[in-house]
Amino acid sequence: MFAKVNSAGLFGIRGFLVETEADAQNGIPGLFLTGALSPETREAQYRVWNGIRNCGIKLTPKKITVNISPASIRKEGTSYDFSIAIAILCSMGVLDQRFLRDTAFLGETGLDGRLKKVNGILPLVRSLREHGIRRVAVSASDIYEAAVTDGVEVYGFSDLMKAIEFFRKPLPGASGVRGIYRDGIRIDEPERDLAAKEQQPFPDMSDIRGQELLKRAAEIAVAGRHNIFFQGPQARERPCLPGP
Repeated sequence: MFAKVNSAGLFGIRGFLVETEADAQNGIPGLFLTGALSPETREAQYRVWNGIRNCGIKLTPKKITVNISPASIRKEGTSYDFSIAIAILCSMGVLDQRFLRDTAFLGETGLDGRLKKVNGILPLVRSLREHGIRRVAVSASDIYEAAVTDGVEVYGFSDLMKAIEFFRKPLPGASGVRGIYRDGIRIDEPERDLAAKEQQPFPDMSDIRGQELLKRAAEIAVAGRHNIFFQGPQARERPCLPGP
């Protein structure tokens, strides 16, 4: 059976919409990935398959082909694992893709089924919002970075099994209002983040989500009164700071 779910990829610091397609047919059992994939992306076939099995999901042996589209753009990184797993489960009848049409999936899968943090969540989620996606599922570690983007409901999961249990039932249409959920339960922003917003009328280091290495370098330079020079796309763009 054919299934398709949404995801996103990075081209430099810009995100682009990705469709993860899976087709399960009779034939010699195996999992085959296509779509101009880097080595770490292609290795998802081992991470995802073992992650699904170690969650207690028993799949009938099938010939499963997964295509990450558009195939004309090279895919790098491990953020496609989550969408590959969900697409496979839809193609095998474990999940109903009709419940997932307005949802995108981003995250790395461990061999034990845990969902892990990935790089570039903020531009990935922003690109999905620009394409009309209003619900994004990520690892529990990426909830707050993903939630920086307004107008998106963010669902964070600690492992594949909790995501499978949650998406087995139909969800109401995305509201277009930011909401944060951990393993299906709505949560609020951390108190320290809310306090920082109230006390700081101007952008502050606490407003920057991600970029941990750059923030650490800036703190050391300021503390020691050293010079610092940033080179690269992060120095030209300010995707993490709020503003008009």
